[in-house]
Amino acid sequence: MPHRFLIAPDKFKGSLTALQAAEAMAAGVRRIFPDAEIDLCPIADGGEGFMETLAAILNGSWIHCPAVDASGREIGSRYLLAETPQGLTAILEMAETAGIWRIEPADRNPLLASTRGVGMQMAHAIQTHGVTRIILGLGGSATNDAGCGMAAALGMRFLTDNGLEIDPVPNKFSGIRSVDSSYRLPLPEIIAACDVENPLLGSDGATAVFSKQKGATPEDQILLEEALCHLVSISHGQKAADTPGAGAAGGLGFGLLHFTGAKMVSGFDLLADLLDLNKRIATADHVLTGEGSLDHQSLSGKGPVALARMARQLGKPAIAYCGQADDAVRGSGIFQQIHALSETGLPLETLLSQAAALLTERVAATSFMKTPFITETEAIKEDFKGRTNYWMCRPEITNAKDLQICRAVLPAGEGHGFHHHPELEEAIYILEGEVEQWVGEEKRILKAGELAHMNAGVIHATFNISDRDAVILAILSPGSQAGPFMVDVSTEEPWASLRA
Repeated sequence: MPHRFLIAPDKFKGSLTALQAAEAMAAGVRRIFPDAEIDLCPIADGGEGFMETLAAILNGSWIHCPAVDASGREIGSRYLLAETPQGLTAILEMAETAGIWRIEPADRNPLLASTRGVGMQMAHAIQTHGVTRIILGLGGSATNDAGCGMAAALGMRFLTDNGLEIDPVPNKFSGIRSVDSSYRLPLPEIIAACDVENPLLGSDGATAVFSKQKGATPEDQILLEEALCHLVSISHGQKAADTPGAGAAGGLGFGLLHFTGAKMVSGFDLLADLLDLNKRIATADHVLTGEGSLDHQSLSGKGPVALARMARQLGKPAIAYCGQADDAVRGSGIFQQIHALSETGLPLETLLSQAAALLTERVAATSFMKTPFITETEAIKEDFKGRTNYWMCRPEITNAKDLQICRAVLPAGEGHGFHHHPELEEAIYILEGEVEQWVGEEKRILKAGELAHMNAGVIHATFNISDRDAVILAILSPGSQAGPFMVDVSTEEPWASLRA
């Protein structure tokens, strides 16, 4: 019987669209299984690719309208118009007009950037087509204006003490003394689709988390945060500012909630329902996903992570392919395997220009078959803090259900800091060398042939104190977990100063 593959990646930003990534992955699968049944299902969060993904599902029509980009330059833009059970619906993504992809790095300035183009598209859909619903994808923004530009394009007025109207970009927020909604267009139902839960303000807010990548300097960030705080105060928007997702797309989530009464939903959940992902995962033998970068921000629920969690609940753990992956994702245990193009050691320019071919090669080199015999070549290779761990036994490559075994090398003077596995007990067996092993606050020197055991949740650490490599075997049980694979506590007390 042919193998059934669900291939559902998001975009590889700067190199491949979600559909191009899916096609490259499918080419890799066909090298191994020429007769495979392949279900291509590109996904998106609220950012770039959101409209494209929905276009095929809803059988919509592309509507073209004039707008401006985040810098105020006139552009041509498009959005999707579709008949749905809820009535005539416009599907927009804010990145179409106010996306960072439109602005050269040297020209990015979130103190002056505006979401006015987003509001222009919304106004066009309302006034020209009389839509009864707008679905707006959030993500990929060049802005940090809390959606004020969008609101202004819909008729909201931001006024000085003298009643003069201000162009509401962040470096002018301090002059705002009132907000007038009496000229705002009558609005249809508005649904904001996003997959981040950041509030507008504070250490997890729009400015602190996202503005640096939009060109903000540390000095700019102070000014931006002050501007947003003033806006929230003068417009009585604290409730909206605290709402999860308010910080999405440079605070556009806040503007939609506060100025238009929008409803905030998960972009992935919206797509999952429309794509019937539950059924498609359930009928697949293998689930492949991925995107350009899998990092700690991905863990907040972005597409591939959300897909992998859904697949795990259905007993179909997912394999991820990406440009790069950080330790937070690798240590999360969310994916069966993670294969990063950066592991090839090729320069960034090559990774971007040859992403499709490299992605095909990585998929073609993946072992999808479970076997009782595992060689080092067939092991799952995990890049962990600059070292390569070899998972010799895990449920996705063997028939083991309750066992995971990893062979790891600790270079001289290095180690694996204090951490614990909330749901897994572990035994560490020393194959070569000598290590300083901590179990809780108790320390023991272990040599080759000796072992330490930790129950689930017990904090432990392993350090190579010799002048040569130490090789250890980490044996964990059971074979999977519902929550995080590992929790790092090395920066917390007393663990941070225990070896000082």
